[in-house]
Amino acid sequence: MNKLVVGLILITIAFGSSSATAQQNVSTDILTMGDSLTAGLAGNRFGVIRCAALGGIIVAADNQRSCRGDGRLNVGGWQPALRGLTGSNTFNFGNSGEITTEMVNRFQAALASRPSKYVLILGGTNDVIVNRPRAETIANIRRMIDATRAANRIPIVGTIPPLLLGRFASINSRVVELNAMINALTDVEVADHYAVLVTNWGIHNSGDTIHLGPSGNQLVAQGWFEAIERINVPDEPEVEPADSAVVPTLSLLLLE
Repeated sequence: MNKLVVGLILITIAFGSSSATAQQNVSTDILTMGDSLTAGLAGNRFGVIRCAALGGIIVAADNQRSCRGDGRLNVGGWQPALRGLTGSNTFNFGNSGEITTEMVNRFQAALASRPSKYVLILGGTNDVIVNRPRAETIANIRRMIDATRAANRIPIVGTIPPLLLGRFASINSRVVELNAMINALTDVEVADHYAVLVTNWGIHNSGDTIHLGPSGNQLVAQGWFEAIERINVPDEPEVEPADSAVVPTLSLLLLE
């Protein structure tokens, strides 16, 4: 019987590597820390002051500090809009009238009382109004950033809205100075609310020239959302050389 030996048949297939961009997932709990801008206090030109953190109840002008979030779920001025954008639960720790030193004093307790992935920090307006040193405000913001990271959460800091109208308009230069220092925090994601609100603050404030109105709250929520998205942008995948994946040589021996 003759044997027919058919030599080696080499089959080499080279594969190029490909990977799809991972979907961003921002549907995780968000803790929000701040003053009345976070609590959702808003006045109007008729002198009515409402607290969104307390379900929109009217508060007296001399009792505005009663507007306290205290960790309430999915309430506030911009928190409901942020929830709509992210699908996340939001915890409101905005207490009206506070300077950043007061926020620092209750910050650890807030972190301990609510789980979250992100912590949004919006403070400094009252520091500016009472003319606290800007370096002190930044140091307080830094303390909250560090405490957030120590708790294995992700901090995001916001610039504060303008004081361009009404009785505080003369001190808006302090707001600009503080916001420049916040934007200079290069090791944390910053949502620059001032930049988007300043172009039309007359429309974006609630009517009392200080607090956020409906469009202002929507813009602030969008700013936070975009900051979260920036954090969640996946790294560019490493592309392997086209010839890096090779099917092993296949040898066929045919016998007759």
